[in-house]
Amino acid sequence: CATSSALKNIAQMLHHNRLGAVLLLSLSACNPANSSELSLYTSVKSGDCRKPSTAIAAFYESRGLTTEECDAVKDWRLFAVSSDERSWLELARDATLWSSEEQVVYKNDFGNFPNIGAEKVEWQITRTNTPTALIFRIAAQDPQHTDKNVTRLFVLRFRDNTPYFCGVAKTNQEAMTLAETKDACSTPLQVKELPK
Repeated sequence: CATSSALKNIAQMLHHNRLGAVLLLSLSACNPANSSELSLYTSVKSGDCRKPSTAIAAFYESRGLTTEECDAVKDWRLFAVSSDERSWLELARDATLWSSEEQVVYKNDFGNFPNIGAEKVEWQITRTNTPTALIFRIAAQDPQHTDKNVTRLFVLRFRDNTPYFCGVAKTNQEAMTLAETKDACSTPLQVKELPK
């Protein structure tokens, strides 16, 4: 089992590797089934993210969208994308961009005006900083009580350096179960080419 000082050392190492304000959640060394995985958060809060390059900003603006680039894990880029009333996350690796827009906005309707609903996202990663899953919260207006919001956790799993959609969960435990159920994670995300 890793000690708390060991966890702090790993968190500091990740921070110095330019992952920004990354908080280490847990090292699963005590759990033989997941002994090779870490769980961590990175921020998608507007003040913690930054403007993308001119080319990337223009790529989104041409579709009436805005975006900010947020910290991600090794070899990956994370974008918080917004239309006038909705927002979602997009992931990039090299020149390939994967979008969760279809899943967040169109295919998993649980409320009105879905938007990124938390300041951090959760990554499951290996000890070599390779992502195995990404969990993020989406909030939407409750259709039955328009003065209230409801939230869901959206789960992606990485396979062969490609993120796949696993499903939507109401609780953290359900989200973790989805992320670990590899057969459920078979829906490809919409793919585009990211401009340089």
